[in-house]
Amino acid sequence: MNRIGLLMLLLGLLSVGCLPRFLRTETRPPQVQMAIEPPPTVTEDAVNEQNADECASALRDELEFDMNKAKAPKAAPGKK
Repeated sequence: MNRIGLLMLLLGLLSVGCLPRFLRTETRPPQVQMAIEPPPTVTEDAVNEQNADECASALRDELEFDMNKAKAPKAAPGKK
């Protein structure tokens, strides 16, 4: 009786799609890295006394972006 119950449970689970991982054939799509948009470039013509604080903040953001971009590991050619 126990074997029949276990067999019925196993057949029920398999019939609704509960398969062990090694029997599944689906593959996951490759992960895509999102491109980060760089901050706007600060030029000396844009800086004046009224917006000096804003331009300093924008320049700091631009420098941090460039430093993080330089530290980021590059993907090896041929690997996906």
